[in-house]
Amino acid sequence: MKTLELMVDRCLMRIRADDILYAEVKDKLCTIHRKNQEDIQIFMSISKLEKQLPKDAFVRISRCYLVSCECIEKIQKEIVLTDGRSLAYSARKKSQIMKAYYDYLEREWVMQKNKSNNKNFYCELQKKYEIMMDFPVAFIVLRAKMLLQTQKMCFELVFGNHQAEKLLELPKGELEGRNLMDCLYEEESASLSRWLEQTALQGIKGRNVEENTKLQKVICMEGYQIINGYCACLLWDITNDFHAKYINHTASKYTGEEQRDML
Repeated sequence: MKTLELMVDRCLMRIRADDILYAEVKDKLCTIHRKNQEDIQIFMSISKLEKQLPKDAFVRISRCYLVSCECIEKIQKEIVLTDGRSLAYSARKKSQIMKAYYDYLEREWVMQKNKSNNKNFYCELQKKYEIMMDFPVAFIVLRAKMLLQTQKMCFELVFGNHQAEKLLELPKGELEGRNLMDCLYEEESASLSRWLEQTALQGIKGRNVEENTKLQKVICMEGYQIINGYCACLLWDITNDFHAKYINHTASKYTGEEQRDML
């Protein structure tokens, strides 16, 4: 982790970025709160401090606060840190904050592939992703496993937020343990199955767009591998956008009446 060199009381001081919980500024005085260490106060704008810190490890939650993603425990009405402190965040920044934390989780879990054999991994995974429960976009975590009877790959939902339950039209609390294919299709989609298998087992990050038969929606999925055998995905319903593009593509070939018949 990066080391910062700061002038504190006219002395050069080196601090590790990963020792920082959060920084706050008040009346041009910036206070850096550290883990199990004394606070540091310097005259520096929070924007200047932000430029010196690893961009992917810290998130600006308001004009006054800069927080380490590692130290975020929950995002509710306030951001709760791992040491129990709560910080107010700007409501208009909530989507940016959630996205920054989503990206942080991606990098962290990819780096921890050795946890795949940990018997407590499932519980750790659930706890880590609970923060995504109120994320404004549908978010799911899948586990790829081979069914011995059929020798086919199954993609079990181990986590999903409220938006995912809404998108998949499932009652609250009835998402985990289901096969994603059963939620989306009357008959399994071979192309989606291949894409999820590549994502979960080979770590090939990408995007899949497919129209399903069960929900009558066009769902765009963007996924990444957490560890071997597990992947996380963001889901969007792009039905209207998909149809609009399809109409534009076929406009030169078909009349308006024919286009309506196709939809």
